[in-house]
Amino acid sequence: MSIYRRTPGTSMREAMRQANIDEGKHTRVTFGALQRALHPPSEPPAPAGRRTLIDATNELKLKEAILFYQGRGFNITKEHLREAVGGIIADLPEAERAKWKHDRPSEAWARAFCERHNLRFMAENRVDAARARATTKENYGKHFSVLSHLVKTHKITPERLSNWDESGYSFEKMTAGKAKVIVCKELGRAVTRGVNVGSDAEHITLGASITASGHAYPPIFVLPGTQAKYRVLEGGRVQTPDDYLPRGSLVYYRTPAGVDSDIMVDWTRSYLKETEELRRTGATMIIFDGYASHLSLRVLGMLRDGGVVVYALPSHSSHFTQPLDVTVFGPLKERAKQRVSTYVNNPANAKSKFTVYTACEFLSVAYNQAMTPGNIKAGFEKTGIHPLNPDVFTDKTFGVSAVYAEKDTSEPWADVHKRFFKDGASLANSAPVTKTGTLDTTAGAHVTNAAVSAVLQRRYQEKKEKEAASVALASERVRKRGERDDQRFTASINAAIKAGDRAVAEAVRVLAAADRQAEREAARLARLEGTPVQLAIRRRQRQRAARPLAVRRRIARERRASR
Repeated sequence: MSIYRRTPGTSMREAMRQANIDEGKHTRVTFGALQRALHPPSEPPAPAGRRTLIDATNELKLKEAILFYQGRGFNITKEHLREAVGGIIADLPEAERAKWKHDRPSEAWARAFCERHNLRFMAENRVDAARARATTKENYGKHFSVLSHLVKTHKITPERLSNWDESGYSFEKMTAGKAKVIVCKELGRAVTRGVNVGSDAEHITLGASITASGHAYPPIFVLPGTQAKYRVLEGGRVQTPDDYLPRGSLVYYRTPAGVDSDIMVDWTRSYLKETEELRRTGATMIIFDGYASHLSLRVLGMLRDGGVVVYALPSHSSHFTQPLDVTVFGPLKERAKQRVSTYVNNPANAKSKFTVYTACEFLSVAYNQAMTPGNIKAGFEKTGIHPLNPDVFTDKTFGVSAVYAEKDTSEPWADVHKRFFKDGASLANSAPVTKTGTLDTTAGAHVTNAAVSAVLQRRYQEKKEKEAASVALASERVRKRGERDDQRFTASINAAIKAGDRAVAEAVRVLAAADRQAEREAARLARLEGTPVQLAIRRRQRQRAARPLAVRRRIARERRASR
């Protein structure tokens, strides 16, 4: 650095010109640059373009407020922005308020404001409250502490470190989805025909397992239904959905098409078979989320007996901490959607039905395109699992949980593999188990150590005993209820019998009374038989019956007239 002294009477510009004579293009200092460095502006310069109604300083304050809320998971919409600025305008003096039409900014102002400050409107990506509350430095610090301890203690290398997860694919929703297509405005809106999706292809679940070295173990596919599907082609060849899936895949049929404990047990056997040679020289490690079927006692027992270390990820964190969710399942679903969109918009498929064979074919192609060594390794790297790197999560990651924080925590993962020890035993060997028998995986947990297994076994036995007691109590209640019902039924039968006896007796009495009345009437008629009165009555009856109709009518008229 050279020092140039200005002689008296020389202007600053002239002095700067002389000082820059021997300087190159990139080292020359202009008078303006020197002036700005010595006298920085008190306010930030206004952006270029038309003069705005809000000065640059207040616009920067507005931007800072938007960024503040965005970092904490409270995004500002366009209408929210206009309302907030409208409230500020309402508090301005009359002269300033008169510059705004309708006392609030327009949509054009909101768009121009975003352009000036490198902001843009996007569809929001909502995170539920449980995920937001769990995304804290404390939880993630414990997560990396336990994970680091397990990796270092058991000497887990990339080929021994695996991640397992499953993901559902709803082809019914994919066929009804909207993809961007090329259209001509003159022809109007782009209308795409619908597709009939068979019940055997509505939803398919894929389960995958990958290693940090970029390898993928054979996947599993759970198809809807209760039995295997097949179809006979021309020539008599039989075809099944398995023919369209990746080679070596495990196929199951279940309604609904999801992974249950039995399927998880079968996958565990497959994993132990695939890693048999590897486990002869050391332990392997599997990472998955805390889903109930993953943490079943049968699965954990099989993995523990096979020398496999199981680590459960922090709850409500798989979107950040699960490699498959971060870099594999997303591209896989996108590839599947693209294939479905191409199928829907193909005229050759206008009359065809979307079957399970078509779904398996599309899912297989998407699986092969997304399940690449590059995507697999990127998943472990972006989640900080391998290589172990807690710095992949920054303050921006935890900003969404700031509203739930009760106290500020210090740097939680400084010297992570040595922090969590108590009485000589690592907290990695003491994962908390709740009273219901489930694991508390808020910050991740080692779930195959002896202590946790013993607690799980005890909780499992207690749960079974409670279930047996509940079944016995329910059976006793059913027995007593049956006895009461039998007693009520017997009483009803007896009452009906008694009521029936009374009814029969009454009927007999009525019939007897009727018979007596008939006998009395017959006796009376017998007494009148042959008497002069009876003879006269019969004679009149015969005469009346023998008269013509006209005579009977005349006699009737005479009788009425004589009265």
